[in-house]
Amino acid sequence: MDRANEQHITKLINDIQNHKITLPSLPEVAVKVRKFVDDPDMGIAQLSKAISTDPALAARLLQVANSPFFRCMTPSSNLNNAISRLGGVCVRNIVTSLVMAQLYKTNISGAIKNYMKDLWEHSTAVAAYSNVIARKFTKLDAEEAMLTGLVHSIGALPILTSVSSNAELSEDFDTVVDLVTEFHTDIGKITLEEWGFPENMIFAVAEHEDLDRKHEGEADLTDVVTVSSLHATLGKKNVPQTRPWDEIPAFKALNLTPEQSIDAMIEAQDEIGAIQKLLRM
Repeated sequence: MDRANEQHITKLINDIQNHKITLPSLPEVAVKVRKFVDDPDMGIAQLSKAISTDPALAARLLQVANSPFFRCMTPSSNLNNAISRLGGVCVRNIVTSLVMAQLYKTNISGAIKNYMKDLWEHSTAVAAYSNVIARKFTKLDAEEAMLTGLVHSIGALPILTSVSSNAELSEDFDTVVDLVTEFHTDIGKITLEEWGFPENMIFAVAEHEDLDRKHEGEADLTDVVTVSSLHATLGKKNVPQTRPWDEIPAFKALNLTPEQSIDAMIEAQDEIGAIQKLLRM
C-alpha cells in the first residue's frame, strides 16, 4: 500500500477514534415522526400530516398496515386509521425502517457502490430474521427488533463514504472490508446515539458481534440481532462461520438449539421474504 493510502487510512481511524467522522443523517420525515411520537401533545392527525409530506412513504405505511402481519378483519383505508391501529411507537419504528434505504443510495460507483448494495441486502435480511425471531421466541417488540436489525451495520456507511474519495483505496476491497469489520460497530453506536435511539437498540448495534456475550434474564435485542446476523450469512460465499453455533450463548438465551432455529427460519421463509420485500420497495 502506498503512502497516500496509508495516510488516508490513518486519518480515517483518527477521525473515528476522536468522534470526528461525518455521520449519516436520519431522513427528515423520520426525525419528525420520532419527535411527534415522543410528544404527548401530538395526536394522530399531526402524525398523519407529517408522514403525508412523503406520499410514497404514506402509501408504503398503509401497505404495511394492511399486510398479513398487522391486518385485522377490515383493511385500513386511510393513514389515520392505519396509525390508530398500529400505535405511535410501532409507526415510529416502521417509518424509520422504511426510509432507511435512502441512506444506501449513493452516486458512488464501482466496488464501493456494489458493497453498499450488498450491505443493504444483508441488513434487510437481518431485519427480517430479527422481526420473526423476536415475534416467535421472545416478548420483545418485533418492529423494534426489525429496525435494530436494519441498522446493525449503519456504522459502515461513513467508512465507505470516506474511502470512496480515494479511487485507489476504494478498489482495495480487502482493506475496505477490514476497516468496516473493525470499526462499524463503534461508529454504529455513535450514530444511533446521535439519532436519539433507545439504549437497548444502541447496545445491540454495538455488541451484536460479541459471540461470547452472556447475561442473566430473558433474551434481549442483542441476542436477537446476533442470531439473526448468523442466519443471514449462513451459506454465503466468503463469509466463514466463526465457530460452532452450539457454542454461542445467544441461542441458549432464546431457548433454541441451532438446529431448532434453522428449522424455524426455514418454516418462516415466506414471512421473512415478505418483510424483505416491504423494506426493499
